[in-house]
Amino acid sequence: MKDVSFVVEADDSELLARKTSRFPLRAKAIIALFFTLLPLALLSVFVAYPWTSPGLSGMVTQIQTGGLQLYSYYLPAYLVLIIAAAFVGFGIGYVALEHSVIEPLHRLVAWLKQARSTAFARVPVLPRLHRDEIGELGRLISSSTAYFSETKQQNSTLIDEKSLFMTVAAHQLRTPLTGLLWGIESLLSPETPADSRHQIMTDVDGLLKRMRLIVNHILASANVEDGKYGYVFEKIDIIPVIDKLVTEFKPVSDYRGVAMAFEHDVAAFPVYADGERIALALFDLISNAIDYTPRGGTITVSAVPQGERLEIAVADTGIGISETEILSLFTKFYRSDRARHMRPDGTGLGLFLVKNIITSHHSEIKVASKEGSGSRFSFSLDSTKKPSA
Repeated sequence: MKDVSFVVEADDSELLARKTSRFPLRAKAIIALFFTLLPLALLSVFVAYPWTSPGLSGMVTQIQTGGLQLYSYYLPAYLVLIIAAAFVGFGIGYVALEHSVIEPLHRLVAWLKQARSTAFARVPVLPRLHRDEIGELGRLISSSTAYFSETKQQNSTLIDEKSLFMTVAAHQLRTPLTGLLWGIESLLSPETPADSRHQIMTDVDGLLKRMRLIVNHILASANVEDGKYGYVFEKIDIIPVIDKLVTEFKPVSDYRGVAMAFEHDVAAFPVYADGERIALALFDLISNAIDYTPRGGTITVSAVPQGERLEIAVADTGIGISETEILSLFTKFYRSDRARHMRPDGTGLGLFLVKNIITSHHSEIKVASKEGSGSRFSFSLDSTKKPSA
């Protein structure tokens, strides 16, 4: 699973802090309280001020001495005005709080409920919020929710991949294990002819090598994803490495009825590479070429200098790859229908590892293929610049 990290850019954080500091909730609360007390304050000033105008002075006297008869209760005029001013102030203060605090909180809660209704599988667009602590809280919740949704999806994908891994591993190991058990039983049986024992031992040896390759692919795939697939880049002559691999595969290709040759114009070409990893990548490419090239076909491994780089290619006249298959070719566990038909015991991990190895060498694995007309896989290595580990 790819690494998941949540990073807040420093510039965005500072900008958010500046925006938040302009309109903090504390200031809004003070403003709402001011408008709540303003009618009472104005009433107090009006009553307490020594008005010189006869009309205003008489009005003040009437407020101070007058009253309101309500059924059997008598309410002084000043008390009625105080209650009225308090209600007016409360209304103004509530409207201010409704606009600045309550309504944004309602929108934020409604947004969170909407995200929760889909189990955070789909996070809706965050509503527009003010530039205060509520807005900052909303943005943080939105970021955290998106992070949680992504992590949840990746965990689900990881569970699916683990299940697929167990299925593939069990399936791929079952076939050679069955053949291995059959071979051992045949060797142990006294009825097996002596002249057949050598062939059986050869078959057992091939099955053991096949199982080792499957296990190596599985372990290497796990190491790549865990970031433990360490590389040691040195300047090495890659020509002998390729020549050795071709020589080792020659008996296999001859047995399959496939001609194989190594073409190169230079006797030596030192490049920066991890020799063991490049050998593994070439092993998989050549092995695939042999597996998917019918009898009578040809395989050509080439090493051609291109300036300061060396292009290495493996070309065959095999079954080829369609354009749609090329898009998924380097995906872990992917195998086309025709590939599964020809080689049902493949792991689907070889090309996944090849791409990771070539990419780690700061190169690109290229594919040129046409269905039914063979394939050509190529990459290049640098002779002057050492890849960073």
